Amino acid sequence: MAKLLHIEDAKRRGKEKRQLILNFLSMEGYSNLSNLLLLLNTQKQNIYSLLKKLVKQGVVQKHTLKFESGDIALWGITEQGLGECDYDENSPPVMQAFEPSRVKFTTLNHMLMNQRVYLTLSKQDWHSWQNGDRQVFKDKYDVEHRPDAVFTTPTGVNYAIETELTLKTPTRYRSILKSHIVAYNKGYWQGAVYVVKDDNFKKHLNRRFDNVKYIAFDESRQPFEHYRNDHFIILTLEGLKNLQVTR
Repeated sequence: MAKLLHIEDAKRRGKEKRQLILNFLSMEGYSNLSNLLLLLNTQKQNIYSLLKKLVKQGVVQKHTLKFESGDIALWGITEQGLGECDYDENSPPVMQAFEPSRVKFTTLNHMLMNQRVYLTLSKQDWHSWQNGDRQVFKDKYDVEHRPDAVFTTPTGVNYAIETELTLKTPTRYRSILKSHIVAYNKGYWQGAVYVVKDDNFKKHLNRRFDNVKYIAFDESRQPFEHYRNDHFIILTLEGLKNLQVTR
């Protein structure tokens, strides 16, 4: 009897993990192994076995992209897989089936890092992720600059998410930071969380912010320091694991 219960429990957990992968890929289109490992919180051997099964079932396809820097294996949702996902009125818009030919190296790392941010904060009970590149986002938020996403804290407060892989000029940052402040004044989100790859990049981004002395509103100039500490956070991916917001 105990053995039978163990088998049934293993089948149930297998179905749950299968559904988690399909639902996640329906939102993102595709992902890599490290992000899927974080999604399921499991070991490589287990996820390899599950992904191989999903590919055989036709709900997921695997594709290896070849770049000068090395090969990157991706797993994406198929049309059949989209038909087996769970949806409700709060589900994000469904992506199209994975098309490997449309994946560009210039955007791949950024998308995978966005996923990493989503998964890391989800495990801290953040919820209601809204991708900034979707039409529903554009319709909902009237802003000059669209962040990578908006995510909601466990206490129900919205924050913009900016995953930063390349540095911009202080002038460009001034424009983006102004857009976030305007969004705050409109009640869209409390502030912005900038996520960077490592401490060195964090240091450089802080220096860029140091060079933004003011934010221009119509004919007035407001010191950026009036907003910086209350509305802007810069963290590495590692630091994101311990993010605590007070509002």
